[in-house]
Amino acid sequence: MITGKGKILLAKPEDDILYVGRWSAFSFGKEVEFKEAKAWPFSGGSQQIIDSEVGSTTYTLKLTTQSVNKLDLSHILDVKMATSTSVNFPVSMQTTVPATPFEVVVSGLTADQNVQVFLVDDTNPKFLEQVTTAPAAAGEYQITAGKIVFNSTEAGKTVIYRYVKAFTSVETLGVENATSYGYFEYSGIIEGPRMPSKSILHLGKIKLKGSFELAVADDVPSLELEYSIATPTGWNLPYRVGFGVAV
Repeated sequence: MITGKGKILLAKPEDDILYVGRWSAFSFGKEVEFKEAKAWPFSGGSQQIIDSEVGSTTYTLKLTTQSVNKLDLSHILDVKMATSTSVNFPVSMQTTVPATPFEVVVSGLTADQNVQVFLVDDTNPKFLEQVTTAPAAAGEYQITAGKIVFNSTEAGKTVIYRYVKAFTSVETLGVENATSYGYFEYSGIIEGPRMPSKSILHLGKIKLKGSFELAVADDVPSLELEYSIATPTGWNLPYRVGFGVAV
């Protein structure tokens, strides 16, 4: 196992993409599976290995981050970012129902929308009921243009409401397309007490595996990403190492 750090980059030259993550851990590993032929000795006894050969070799790259921004999330989910000109997303707010009038102002809300309201109460929490006319009983609310209208018995109580809001010109993931990034190139400095300085590990064809794991230790989140490594066309092996070539 080689471990180290420095100038870790993921690139897609054909798409002009250069991804610079904030990595906290890095590992590059090799797993070899041997195929073994066995036979019983002429003189008897248990079977013995008489021949062995490498059946397959798997290389794996793992990168860990403790900080995630929108580009990191795009990479983790393996879907390219896009700009949506018209898209709906659920939004939620917590507020206190005012007195006289018993209305909560919600900009952009229309009378035909479906809104869900939850009454926050340690002793008697409950879902409130949306009605089409002025709320005549406790536990009812009406949606009008830009407002949620409550019954007078809800004055001073804390509620959480949720509705769907329309957005224009917003960056999204998974809305406009489901385009995967595909393969990246990896490059990074490898370090060690006996490693020549300015040594670089170059992986020409890596792809993020579908699974990832988010763990929390000492109140610090840690997200480990695992990549499969393939051998690019024209390469002898999936990796290239250069000693003293980093700048």
